[in-house]
This record gives sequence, C-alpha cells and structure tokens, in this order.
Amino acid sequence: MRATAMRLPPEKIWANVTKSLVRGGGAYISGVFRQSNGSAARFQKCMAGVEGGGLHIKNSQGSLDAAMVDGQVIVEDCSANVGGGIFSKSGIRMGLAGSLQLSKCTALVDGGGLFVQSGGLQGLEGQQGGRLIVEDCIAATGRGGGLCLRAGDVKIAHGAFAGCRAASQKGDGIFANGTVTMSVLDYHGLDTKVVGSFIKTQQEQPLTISSVIPATGIGAVRKPDNTTLAFYTCPPGFVRLAADTSSPCVACPLGPTKECSSKRLGLEGGFMVDLADPTNLSRWYRCPNAQACPGGVVEAAEVEGEPPRILQTMCQEGFIGLGCAQCNSTTHARADRSVLQCAKCPNSRLEVSFQVLFYAATDTSLFACAALSVLNAGSKKTNSGVLLNQLMAFTAVSGSIMSGMMQSQSFRQLQNETKTWLHGLGLAVDAVQGQSSTSDMSLECLLHYFGFEQSLFNAHCLSSIMPLILIALLSVAKNPWLAMVVGTNVFLPGFVAFFGKYLVMLRLRPETDSVGEARFAYLPQFGFLPAFFPADLCAITAILIAILVCSAAGVSGWLYTVFRHHDSPPAHVKYLTMAYKPEFSYWEVERLVRKTLLLLAKFTLPIMVSPALQMQTIASILMLSVALYVVCRPYEIGAWNWAESGLLLVGLFMTNLTTCLLANDLHWARSQGTQVALIFLICSLAGGISIGMAVLIAFALLSERQERQAAKKQKQPEVASGDPGAPDCQPRHQAEDKQLKPSEDTS
Repeated sequence: MRATAMRLPPEKIWANVTKSLVRGGGAYISGVFRQSNGSAARFQKCMAGVEGGGLHIKNSQGSLDAAMVDGQVIVEDCSANVGGGIFSKSGIRMGLAGSLQLSKCTALVDGGGLFVQSGGLQGLEGQQGGRLIVEDCIAATGRGGGLCLRAGDVKIAHGAFAGCRAASQKGDGIFANGTVTMSVLDYHGLDTKVVGSFIKTQQEQPLTISSVIPATGIGAVRKPDNTTLAFYTCPPGFVRLAADTSSPCVACPLGPTKECSSKRLGLEGGFMVDLADPTNLSRWYRCPNAQACPGGVVEAAEVEGEPPRILQTMCQEGFIGLGCAQCNSTTHARADRSVLQCAKCPNSRLEVSFQVLFYAATDTSLFACAALSVLNAGSKKTNSGVLLNQLMAFTAVSGSIMSGMMQSQSFRQLQNETKTWLHGLGLAVDAVQGQSSTSDMSLECLLHYFGFEQSLFNAHCLSSIMPLILIALLSVAKNPWLAMVVGTNVFLPGFVAFFGKYLVMLRLRPETDSVGEARFAYLPQFGFLPAFFPADLCAITAILIAILVCSAAGVSGWLYTVFRHHDSPPAHVKYLTMAYKPEFSYWEVERLVRKTLLLLAKFTLPIMVSPALQMQTIASILMLSVALYVVCRPYEIGAWNWAESGLLLVGLFMTNLTTCLLANDLHWARSQGTQVALIFLICSLAGGISIGMAVLIAFALLSERQERQAAKKQKQPEVASGDPGAPDCQPRHQAEDKQLKPSEDTS
C-alpha cells in the first residue's frame, strides 16, 4: 500500500502478508499520517527490503504533528533492514489514547520494533500520552531491539517491553540519542540470562522514569551518569523476593532450600523462613513440629511495597511464629496432648458441650470408681482397687506410647478410615487415663469459647476445677482423708505432670549457630519481677519447686495416712495397704511416683522434639519398676505380683516397638507394611489391655457390691434377734463407720 497521506477514521485497516523491495512492506506513507481515536490498523507478516517492514511514514512535511497516532496500530511478525515494524523519518506524536503494539518484529540493523530517524516519540504538547508495547522484537546486529531513535526524545506515558534483544550493550529495549521520559516502564525480560543494558542513551542525565516495574525476581540498576538502565536476574543460588527495583539478590539459605531461582524460593518440609524482611533470608528455622511446616514456597512480589507472594504457606493452618511453634489464637489453641500440637477450636455449641461433657465424665467416672474401691475395702475381696490402680498405671504408659505413635510419619500416611478407628481406640485409653493423650481436644479452646485468655496457666487452672469439686464433695459426704487418698491417686499425677508443659525446651537452629540458643517458649510470665531479674530462670525455678512441693505433699500425705493408723484402720488406709505384705504397706507410693514420672516425661520431653529421650526415659522408669517388683514381690497374693510385672513388661515392649517405629521413619529403606504392622500391634496391646481391664474392674465392682449387700441382709436378722455375737459379725464397713469418731476425722 502506497499513499501520500492517510487519515484513519474510527474504522479498521488490515495488511496481511505483503512485501516491498525497498520501504513499507505493509504501507508506505509519503505525507501525513493521522489516526483518530477509536481507529485501528494492523500489519501482519509484512517485509521490506530496506526500511519499515510493516509501516513506513516518510512525513515529507518534516513536522512531528504530521504523524499522529490516537488509535491503535498493531504490527506483528514483520521485518526490514531498519525498523522491522515501523520506520518514521520525522517522528511520531502519541495522543492520550494512542497505542503502538509491536510483536515479533526483526531488524537486521537498528530498531527491531520501531525506528525513528528524527523528531522523537512524544505525546501532545505538555502531555505524556500514549502507550508503546513491544514484545519479542530483535535488532540483530544494531541498536534498539524495541525502539531506536537516531535523534529526538521519548516522552510517553507507558512503555511495556518483553523479550526484546539487541546487539551487546546497545539497548535491548530502547536506544536513543536524546532524553527518555516515561511515567511507567514495564519490563518482562528473559529469566534465563543476565540482561544487559535495556535503555541506553547518548545524552547526559537523560533518563526520567517515574515508575519502573520489572518482572518478578528481576532487579534494575542505573549507571551513575544516568545514561543506562539495565535489568538483571539473580545468579544461581540467589533469589530476589522484594519488588523494590533497587533491592539486591539474596543468597538462599543452604540448609532448608529445596528450590531456588531468581524469583522463587521453596523450602524442605520441617523448615520455615521469617519473611518480615525479604532482603534478609538468614532468619530460617527448623520447626520443632515438622508437621507444622509443609515446606513453604514464595515468589517475588509483583508490586513495589507489597510482600512476597505466598504460594504455599510456611506454617500449616493454625500454626504461627518462629519455627511455627505457636498457635493462631483466633482459630486454634494448644492441644492437651502436647504444646507443639495445635487443635482447631470448635465454634458450635454442640461441639463445645461434647468436649465439656467428655472432660467432666472422664474425671467423674475415674474418681467414682476409685471412691467405690475405697469404700469396698472393708470386704474380703477387693480386686477392683488393685485392678484400678494397675490400670491407671498402665494407661500412663500406653497413653504416652499411643500419643508418640500417632505423631509419626507412618501414622499420617494411613488411610483416613484407619486413622479414625485408631483415634477411637486412643480415645478409649484417654477416658481410662483421664488425660487427652491421643485426641485433639484443647482446654484452651474452651477458655477461648467462654471469653477467657488462652494460656497454659489458665488451662492448668481449668483442668483442676472438676477434681477440686469432686474431692470437696467426697470430703463432705464421707471423710476428708478418704477424699485426699482418692484425689491424690486419680488426679495428682496429671496435675504435677502439667507443669512439664511449661518446661519444654526448643532449639530452632543447631546449637553451634549464633541463634541456636535454647528457648523456653511456654514459661509463665511474672510481670511483677524487676527488669534486672532473669525472667526465664525465675520461672523455671518456680516450676521445679512447684513440682517438688506437690509431689512431696502427695507422697507424704499417703505415708502419713499409712503410718498414722495402726489399730482398726479406716477404709482409705486399707485401700492403700491391704493388698500388700505388712512390710510393704507403703508400696502404693511407688505406683503414684511412677505414674507421675511417666506423665511428666511425656509432657516435658515431647515426642516431636526428643523422641529418643522420651522413649528411653519411659523405658528406664519401667525397667526400674520391674526390677523392684521382681526383687520385692510386695503383693500378698502372688498372682498380683505376676500381673503387675506382666503389665510393666508389656509397657516396656510397647516402648521398644514405638522406638523402632520412630527410628524407621527416619530411614530411607523403611517398609510401610512393617510400619503399619507395628502401629496395629502397639494399638492392639494398649487399647486391648486397657479396655479388658476396664471390663474386669466393672465386674469386680459389681461383685463386691453384691457381696456387701448379701452380707448386710444376712446380718440384719441376727441383730434383730439380739444375738450377742451379732456385733462381732457386722460387716466391716459398718464397724468402720462407728470407728470414725470426730477426733479421728479431725486428724
């Protein structure tokens, strides 16, 4: 197409697959070129031998206003020796709505997309109008892959460039022998190489660009003389997450990095990075609970001032903080089984009611069973008391073992139906134990629901309310010393072990690192201490003293109860002593101490932080108890010695199985079938024995109750007939009631 002048009304003109041996492969305009707002011209696959592969504007008037673009000019896949897309001899004026779009154009020498011989590329007088969009244009041996100005200035509102190239250091995007002024410059370059000079000028202080927006992960740098603007990608092993064009490339952390490119950082599971400052990635941490850190993936921010884009969060839902070691208090709270587990808090009244009922029913049922066993201690057969004490000691082991097993990687890989069934079995162990070892319930969630502050201290207090109520009721109904014995047996180990949660020690980096110090993140805060006091040391000291005082109070209370009464001991003393030989009447204290130490080890040494140490501590406690029972044989009935030793050996066996399970999780050659077999064996032993013993206790309590009622009915006729021997044949519990005089009650 050849024309002396072209004025485009709001219509569309297309030129497709045309050639010219000299100029203007799509159109040659020797005079005025004016395009009105709303019009469009498209040139595709055009070629010229010398100048203007798509469009050549000669502009014989020599005035910048003679070439006016206020519509849309699209040039695609065109080529020429100079000005592969458009050649303009006297410049182009851009209206506010004007748009030049050049794509896949090639020049053998200069101006792969657009070549302007003189006059420049400018908006209307006093305005920076128009858009220049250049994609994948090339100046094979010359200058200005997107735009080349031999003389004149660039003054436009918006320039966008992607994939443009020119000969080395000759302006991949723009080469100008004048000034370059833009409101916004968008750049989407090649991520696979370091980009050289993008804008290069031959004037002093020529670049005035209000906003530079490079592609994600690409930085921008200017020479001190402001004649060159260059974009660059980061070298291997470095990433640039900040959108600020002046921010440097940052070394990816060596330990946790799984993926590292100029614009993306991916972490291995079990690690997280603090992104508060994207220019400093040295603040990476190991997560004490590896399940809380799925392996975050972040990408460079797209807009300056915005944070990096999170493709995969550093912390699992509900976890926050350094090392993802804290819980998001708005939706989650620390689970009862471990301070490193976060449980999703229920929102419905029904779910909250179920949890409250579970806590109350668990405490009440255990306390009631223990109280009935004490009250039955006057009869000849008191199997229920021995069985209950053995069961509570066994569940202290099995609960810890199942909790550790359910936190293993192999357990997480089981099907949901299988995990649900095993969780149900664990819930049965929890109910017998009186602790939430395998479930995801949380006392802190209840605090949040009822409007109280979520904290370990408040949860500790909340867990003590129901035990105190039950102990007080039994004290009023029967005897304070009896209530003390039952309450200590059922609740003291859990109460003392709760202090272990405050003492959990974490390391978020190796000890040899400068930030690898030990952290006690769950200690209570004493606001009344002076600033110069070491707060952590004071809190640790206070907690250790509390553990010793509470444990000593429970043990000394039992010992005083045992040795205080000699003739006609009351029911609660018989409960503690009658199953044992006279020389071992105090032996029930051993079981109390064992339960306390087992639970304390479970909470103080979480399986996620110290798996080997927790398992070895539990095994050591059990081995010591086995040795004591084998040597001392404290029960009067030999079968009880064998039963107790057998339960201890089963607990020791489960501990060894769990140690194998956790060790295999870390080995590359592990077999999932072996792991599943270990899981089912552990759960079968823990749950099966606990449930079986609970059934035996129920039958024993029923049998003892029937025996007591039968004895009472048998003695009633003898008392009514005035048989002098009748008082001597009264049931033991009636004689004990008569012996509980006020002087004894006050003891």
